[in-house]
Amino acid sequence: MVSYLFIKKRMILDIFKIPVYTVQLSLNNEELIKFCYDTQKNDTGRMVSNRGGYQSNNLIGLNIPIQPLLNEINTHSSLFAKSLMFKNTNIMCSSIWFNINGHKDYNISHNHPHCLISGVYYAKSLNSCGLIEFNRNESSFEYDWHDSKMKDLNSYNCTSWRLPTTTNTLYLFPSWLKHGVLPNEHKNMDRISFAFNCN
Repeated sequence: MVSYLFIKKRMILDIFKIPVYTVQLSLNNEELIKFCYDTQKNDTGRMVSNRGGYQSNNLIGLNIPIQPLLNEINTHSSLFAKSLMFKNTNIMCSSIWFNINGHKDYNISHNHPHCLISGVYYAKSLNSCGLIEFNRNESSFEYDWHDSKMKDLNSYNCTSWRLPTTTNTLYLFPSWLKHGVLPNEHKNMDRISFAFNCN
């Protein structure tokens, strides 16, 4: 896929942009949180991107009280796909799981191959519970354009971009975009989030 632009004067072109969609939801977080803790008691979970804490197995297909969240994910994923000019904007959640991250727990940088849109919803979190960090995929960027060489950091020269993880926040982003979550620095609050993929 190639896009052409004829240039008539000196300028800086933003030739590649990375979209991150965000919206504040109004869900019954108490019910979601209770579901997460109850599931943790009865399921050993899995270790994938999480370092410490708990990550559930895939929840799709189970009779569980997260349908309102799934409805919101499907609605906003379709809106996001429409804004990205996807041919098919009927985007649906294909997998979803939750993370419970206590003090110092975190998620390493990773992406979600073979999906279109991925995202995360924070059912319980404060900024002190760890920011979500998006990373450039270019392997040599952080060596040649290191922060120490820059007077100020901006969207052109930074190697990562951090966003808040406050309760009720939903983020959607391309599944190929590398991302992780910083350690939870709050000693008395778990960070509880639902991560998901859409196709």
